[in-house]
Amino acid sequence: MDHKYTDRFFIRVPIVSKNYLWLFFQVQTDGEVVEFIINHFSNPSNELALYIASPSLHERFLQFKNGQITKPKDTENLLLSLSKYLIRSSTRSTPFGLFAGVSTGNIGQKNSIELNPSKTILKNELKIKLISSLSEQLIKNPSIKSKLAIVKNSSVYRVGPQLRYVQKYLKESKTLYRVVSIQSTPHLEFILNATGTAIPLKELEKQIHLFDAKLAKKEILSYIDNCIKNQILTTNLESNLVPGENIEELVSLLKSIPTKTTLRINNYDISAGNLIDILQISESKLTSSNFSVSRYREIEDKFAFISNELSQNVLHSDSIVSFNICEIDKKIPENVLKGVKLILNLSNSDSQLFNFKRSFLQKYGAFAEIPLLLALDGDAGIGYPTKREIHIGQSATNEASTRSIRQFLLKKLLHATKHNLRIITLKENELDDLILDDRGGLSNSFSCVVSLLKGERDINVLISAIRNPGGAKILGRFCKLDRTIESLAKEIINSQEYSENDNSIIAEINHFSNVEWGNLLTRPKFHKYEIPYLGRSTLNNETQILPEDLLISVENERLVLRSKSLNKIIIPQLNNAHNYKYLSTPVYEFLCDLENQGSTVNAVIDWTWFESSTNFIPRVIYENIILNEAYWIFETKEFDSWRYLNDLSLGDEVKKWRIRHEIPRYISIANGDNFIVIDLENAYCLKLMLQVLKNQKSIRIFEYLTDFDRDDAIVKDEEGKNYGNEIVFFYQKPRSSNSTQIQESINDSRKLSSYPIGSEWLYLKVYAGFAVQEIILAECLQSLQKELKTTKMISNSFFVRYDDSDPHLRLRYQLIEKSSLHILLNMFNEAVKQYVSDDIIWKLHIDSYKPDSYGPFDIRLVEKLFSIDTDFYFSLLQFEKNEFLKVDRKFIAYKCIDMFLNNFNLSFDEKLTFTGNIAKNFLDEFGNTTILRKKTTELFRNESEKLNILLNTDINEIHKLIDVKIIKLLNNKSKKEKNIILQILGQKKLKYSNFEKINLMSNCVHLFMNKLNSSDIRRNEMEVYNVLWLHYRKQSAIIS
Repeated sequence: MDHKYTDRFFIRVPIVSKNYLWLFFQVQTDGEVVEFIINHFSNPSNELALYIASPSLHERFLQFKNGQITKPKDTENLLLSLSKYLIRSSTRSTPFGLFAGVSTGNIGQKNSIELNPSKTILKNELKIKLISSLSEQLIKNPSIKSKLAIVKNSSVYRVGPQLRYVQKYLKESKTLYRVVSIQSTPHLEFILNATGTAIPLKELEKQIHLFDAKLAKKEILSYIDNCIKNQILTTNLESNLVPGENIEELVSLLKSIPTKTTLRINNYDISAGNLIDILQISESKLTSSNFSVSRYREIEDKFAFISNELSQNVLHSDSIVSFNICEIDKKIPENVLKGVKLILNLSNSDSQLFNFKRSFLQKYGAFAEIPLLLALDGDAGIGYPTKREIHIGQSATNEASTRSIRQFLLKKLLHATKHNLRIITLKENELDDLILDDRGGLSNSFSCVVSLLKGERDINVLISAIRNPGGAKILGRFCKLDRTIESLAKEIINSQEYSENDNSIIAEINHFSNVEWGNLLTRPKFHKYEIPYLGRSTLNNETQILPEDLLISVENERLVLRSKSLNKIIIPQLNNAHNYKYLSTPVYEFLCDLENQGSTVNAVIDWTWFESSTNFIPRVIYENIILNEAYWIFETKEFDSWRYLNDLSLGDEVKKWRIRHEIPRYISIANGDNFIVIDLENAYCLKLMLQVLKNQKSIRIFEYLTDFDRDDAIVKDEEGKNYGNEIVFFYQKPRSSNSTQIQESINDSRKLSSYPIGSEWLYLKVYAGFAVQEIILAECLQSLQKELKTTKMISNSFFVRYDDSDPHLRLRYQLIEKSSLHILLNMFNEAVKQYVSDDIIWKLHIDSYKPDSYGPFDIRLVEKLFSIDTDFYFSLLQFEKNEFLKVDRKFIAYKCIDMFLNNFNLSFDEKLTFTGNIAKNFLDEFGNTTILRKKTTELFRNESEKLNILLNTDINEIHKLIDVKIIKLLNNKSKKEKNIILQILGQKKLKYSNFEKINLMSNCVHLFMNKLNSSDIRRNEMEVYNVLWLHYRKQSAIIS
């Protein structure tokens, strides 16, 4: 079932009209600019917007207005700063104080949006940073301290005798994190066990005294203080993410002590009662459609005693805009969905989870379930993100997908360049031939941010961002402003919730990263369960899933998180728009990434690969959907000479530059994290542009798809003035519950798990040089294998050549009866004892066997394929040893791989694609030089005729190339192989993608080549794949 849009949307609009900004763009002289800016920011609403955005800039504006700033340079810098704010208030829809506001609208039968500016409401709330500062100072008061509840740091975990936890610290006003290791002690262990859930300080003190009666009260309290200071313990005054709760809890705590109690705050004495009155400032005083700077300062003055630093930074402000009508035709979100899918298919997949999964499998094996905090430890575990090379066979399809996308984009770009096209037009079925991997897609719930623009015939839609997954993230912090926004968010979230009887639970990620951003991170309690990680939860203890309770494993090629206590799969979810990658912690980043598993998060058309060879990327459209704006890349040194020109000369230079590069009048350029719109025909805007370019080496300049001098807006007010817009559409499809299937898979994997020493699998490592490994295999292990099979001691066995630290063979034997382990070990020791005594084998090692994962496919059947390859290899050795038969192993490889792909029912074209993708990856690995390509082509030419006979002739007719006895071996191998493959693909309820099937095939071929080649394994594999691909390509040309 496809995604459906919700019947409501979220809308964000700038407060200042485009018509007003057009008037500013007509101003040319410095005197006119001064007059315009003074008039603009003297308007009470605009003055308040400036004050909320920057109290210090507002103060400088008043000084300038009153004639206190007179130096030309100071005046110029101030006017440029004020101009940025003015332009931003008309062109940027991102909510910010009084510069832009939010609301909701309905999907209907027509496009009609009429704004009512007079009903805009400013909603304020105390900044969480202020409340946090107050809490820190209240804790120092004994009367408050005695009322505190204590809970342990949610990041604490054990590594051997040590305890580790994450500690916050400030550096250059930024909140950073570090892992701290401390030695565990009986007293600390007791305290951590006692504070797993919040416990009153007095009760904790009592319990510690019962644990160790020798400790005096003063010692106990000092120890607890030290733990709080070092963040091993936290208190119930730590900030949380639920709007309003921080104030409510603070007031509740203050009410628990006498109202006349004197409290010391920032060297200021205040009674508990007075502090309660100040904190309980009514909502009516914080909400108004007619606020002013003086009223704002009046509120700030009441809180000035808390912090000198925050005396002018007390309130967080948001605006709710009102519409007389706000309706969008349903055809628009329908078409947007088509555009989203096109962008998705041209986006890169994120590899962080993929790399972690591979590292996890390599370290722990396919069936391990590891405590999450331990697995993410950079020392004892894997760490996150991981930096790991992904080898051929693990990511061949992903590499092929990336290459296919780049080739498609390059073809489009070259065509546009050749024909001087400024727009690339895509068609719906144009991407059908691309090789696309299965690692990314649309989640069940996502949102898309667009801007509506009036075109000549229709409404054009610019896609700005795709929020995938989690449609409600963008709404989280706005729910407190308006009930309709909150109800829309809950509608989206509830549609994806699991039932009580399901095996999965969605748990909110509760992480309070930084008090500076506190108000931006807030959101309601959307879910019954939470994962508190460096964030305080106010849910019941039973519904808090602590990080130490979580286990991580890999099932069906997916990372699975499970709660030990609940025995349910946990799906973490972040419901605010926090950029969790910035200054993050490994656990928080991993949990957020895990929510995105299977989804393409950063869905954008990536042109960066071509920016080194062109300075222009055209606009890309599909029907009336703009997938990306056109943009230009310049070195800023190109503009250095402009700084010394007068206004007239500068205008002439810019005009020539625009003609040369075909740049439109209105552009937007990056200014920090934001964009600033520039009118290239306005002299003052050109000065602003040069200031923005200062201290930057290169710059991207985007076309700005609005003409301010014509009526082209979708959003208008009652007077017909035009406004910018950002619309957020939300898409959902019913959640397909696969949690039962995953849980069954988990339960099954518990049965398999890893195989310790003494189980049915014997795992041996034989350390010897590559040259002698072949001798050991031929002279002793081949005969041992034969005897073990003849006596029916083993059912399966296989080996792999390794060179991770020292070259060695890894041998696996599956015993029919576990009791015969000691017999097998004795036989093995007897077979290799001469090589050990001669130091040819310098080390033997026995270990637990942790099978690798092969996606959804049954590992026991895959192991049988490996065993068939091993039997075949030892039979080849027998021929080479006993019958002096010259066996060309490359021809064996060609034939075996071809037969293997036939057994997987690959068509001729599929074989061509499969070998081509992996061949290209191998060439890249070895440098992909002209000489290398020439050598592989020459190798193919030399063997082309034989290959034609080998692969295009009945197997029983190729005895001229391969001895009939080996032909018999090949037939026998293929017959057994086909039977196992039919079982693998034919398992009941098995669901697998083409990507997973290709991964299985490439892994099997890789391990077969590993057995067949005693040296230069990867180079031999590269040559075989390239020769096979060239053969299939030649045959394809003949057929066509």
